[in-house]
Amino acid sequence: MIDEDLITNDITNWSDDWNRALNDGTLATQVIGGWMTANLPPRAPDAAGNFRVAAMPQWNEGENYSAENGGSTLAILDASEQKEAAFKFVEYITHGDGVQPRVDSNATVPNLSILENEDYLAATDDYYGGQQVNQVIADAAANVRTGWQFPPFFEWMRSEWNDVATPYFTNGEGDLKTVFDNWQKSSIDYGNEQGFTVE
Repeated sequence: MIDEDLITNDITNWSDDWNRALNDGTLATQVIGGWMTANLPPRAPDAAGNFRVAAMPQWNEGENYSAENGGSTLAILDASEQKEAAFKFVEYITHGDGVQPRVDSNATVPNLSILENEDYLAATDDYYGGQQVNQVIADAAANVRTGWQFPPFFEWMRSEWNDVATPYFTNGEGDLKTVFDNWQKSSIDYGNEQGFTVE
């Protein structure tokens, strides 16, 4: 797809160029987390009605897997002098009455009480052409592939990816297989240096 110019290497996610490309139709597809349904309308208001939400393409015909992309964490710092109040807020926003305002603001909320709610699943979204977007997201959440996990040094790997892949994506140096091979080798080496057993 890269060789056929169906994928662009020239636009960085979350940049002004990215917003413009989403708005004017230059970018027609984005494989990204379900939370993008709330981020896309304010970033690409001119594209209202042009986008739809779909499950990820599958490696093997007949499979129906989705994947994790991103996530959120609410943490209480050890130095906090208001740990109990902080915990009550975390509990409120994740399991209490604070969940609904997040849903109302179009956030993707991973609570089963939301993802299995008939009204939530049946809701349509005009920005996405009247599609039942929540149903697609709930189906994806129920089909996340298991048997894998992010490595404990994944943030290092993300940074390393930029170093390893930038020459290819910006200057066309090398090929994509070599990029992945180099990233795999440097990640294995780093993990083992940090005391993990990585093969």
